Amino acid sequence: MSNPLGSPKPYTKKSPEEVEAWNVRRRLIFKHNSFFGHAMMAAKAMNVILDSETATPEAKAEAYNLQQSARRLYELLKTRVDS
Repeated sequence: MSNPLGSPKPYTKKSPEEVEAWNVRRRLIFKHNSFFGHAMMAAKAMNVILDSETATPEAKAEAYNLQQSARRLYELLKTRVDS
């Protein structure tokens, strides 16, 4: 009788070059995700300034511009270029 699941793939140990390439890719993904998070935190921080009673109108206007930029950056960082 044959095995209905097929023959199991033999485990092969990855070469050090493959492991290093994977680790580099993981670090790049982690760094990109941190950019993504920092953009959202910046937008939220500007929201706090906009809701502040003590901020001047000029500061609120600048915070609004920065918040819009941070949100636009957040949307742009949703896609990642993998090399």
